[in-house]
Amino acid sequence: MIKIRLATPEDANTISALVRSLSPYFTVEPDGKGAEHFFESISSEAIEGYIHSPNFAYFIASDEARLVGVAALRDTSHIYHLFVASEFHGKGYGRVLWQHLCQHAKQLGSVTRLTVNSSTYAEKMYRHFGFEPTAEKQVMHGLAFIPMQITLTET
Repeated sequence: MIKIRLATPEDANTISALVRSLSPYFTVEPDGKGAEHFFESISSEAIEGYIHSPNFAYFIASDEARLVGVAALRDTSHIYHLFVASEFHGKGYGRVLWQHLCQHAKQLGSVTRLTVNSSTYAEKMYRHFGFEPTAEKQVMHGLAFIPMQITLTET
């Protein structure tokens, strides 16, 4: 059974390690060359800063004692992080985290649209959730991504 809770500063090292382990899914170069700025943004210190920031809602999902995934909403309407450990890919955990973020956003009241910069690997998942691209694939700072958005419904 998956449990989702707000992340705490004590989770920062584990979150950073998880996201770093997934970097070959979204960096242009398999070794991450050119994505140094991104790697700084997922350091333990940076993650701890997001957890403390009022501009972020940062969640972790666990299955018993194992970290399954992480998800963060920035400025109430941008999915900043949504990562699932590779051994859990294809098991529905991304959908569970997405639904949690969606419910959280709707509870904030005035949020009508969510945006995400999807990796090319995750594009199919986001399309399945109802996201649509807002631009062609972008390559920046060693990362490849597709800007996407979804309009939230009342249900």
